[in-house]
Amino acid sequence: MHVRNPNYWGDGPNVDSVEILGITDPIVRVNALLSGDITLMEGLNPKAIKQVESNEGAGGVSVPSGAFMGICMLKTKYLGNNNDFVRGMKLLHRWEKLVDKLLKGHGTVGNDHPINIAYGKDFCEDLPITPHDPDQAKFYLNKSGVTSTEIVGGEVIPGVTDACLLWQRECQKIGFDLKVKKVTTDGYWGVVWQQEPLNVTTWTCVRRQR
Repeated sequence: MHVRNPNYWGDGPNVDSVEILGITDPIVRVNALLSGDITLMEGLNPKAIKQVESNEGAGGVSVPSGAFMGICMLKTKYLGNNNDFVRGMKLLHRWEKLVDKLLKGHGTVGNDHPINIAYGKDFCEDLPITPHDPDQAKFYLNKSGVTSTEIVGGEVIPGVTDACLLWQRECQKIGFDLKVKKVTTDGYWGVVWQQEPLNVTTWTCVRRQR
């Protein structure tokens, strides 16, 4: 609970108090918003956008931010230290489809790093996006000698599990066996993240003010 400071020297504060709650279940979080139990929430699952927008007493705001979803391939472990494998897997991502279908247009295409348009001058528009090229992907995966692997992921950010399943379908098209192991978010950051060779991640970077 944060309460109003009557001696604050700037503009505001504009509310008497703010209580911040951690509601990890995305369905419970949306229900709390729609029922009026909470006033604001962040991290709306794209699947729930229509549900929120159709509610007379609720709405959404989409703004560029430093938040991103990511798939980690640890370079210190096998298979991440196999450069042909890493290159082949990168070429199988369907970037535009991920943004359009999974995020419902509320996002931008990443480029193997977290610096997006929200960072202003820090974002490099001239850096080319890794293309979706299944033929080249198949070439590099064959060269790597790897025919099967597993990614371990929890829903640490809305849409990341579906992104893994989309990646899996693209792998199937070229005969590569990518298994997706779904786990709960409880204990994920200590047990799975940066422990399993392939895992999912999320982060929210704060842009430096200039």
